[in-house]
Amino acid sequence: QRMEERLFLHSYLLLRLTVPEKDAYREALERLTEAQIASDKQFDKSTSDVEIERITFEKGGYSVLLCRFCLDGPSSATEKRCWYQAGRIIQLTNDLYDIHKDLQEHSETLPNRMRDAYAFDRFFSALVRDLQDEIVQLPFPAEQKQDLVISLAGICSFGKLALHRLKKIQGSKQQLPDLGSLPRKSLIGDMEKPAS
Repeated sequence: QRMEERLFLHSYLLLRLTVPEKDAYREALERLTEAQIASDKQFDKSTSDVEIERITFEKGGYSVLLCRFCLDGPSSATEKRCWYQAGRIIQLTNDLYDIHKDLQEHSETLPNRMRDAYAFDRFFSALVRDLQDEIVQLPFPAEQKQDLVISLAGICSFGKLALHRLKKIQGSKQQLPDLGSLPRKSLIGDMEKPAS
């Protein structure tokens, strides 16, 4: 076992004993494990976009949902949906920044199958709105919900930045060029360089 696997197993065993919602924790972990196993399908070009989306969202959603179980006390269904929704956005944003790497590794993702950056931007924006709609439903004071929206806006903005770069590449054309034909530099945004 790699160090990461041993650390994950140790954390799982420790949390399993201490989380107040043991069944929900176990279910989220099982679903994440299933999504990770299913992610092998991302190396098969015949895997449908619907299946790639399911795998992407479940990997991200359940990974972030598991973080919720590190906090004290039980959570509402709405709170769990917020964690899951945030994970979907984080995973999709990660895939947007990994287009070049995933193409090199022959990994099929929603972003590297993208043909229209403008349509994908609308898709991404709808996910952000879904998250905001869930946050509105949380049983917390309005000020706390607003703080959460502001905090998550930073995460969402990284996805929007990547999409802005792709829309610039597409320009006024009907679709993006073959992403595999583009140089790495045009697909990678280096967050440490101001010109990115």
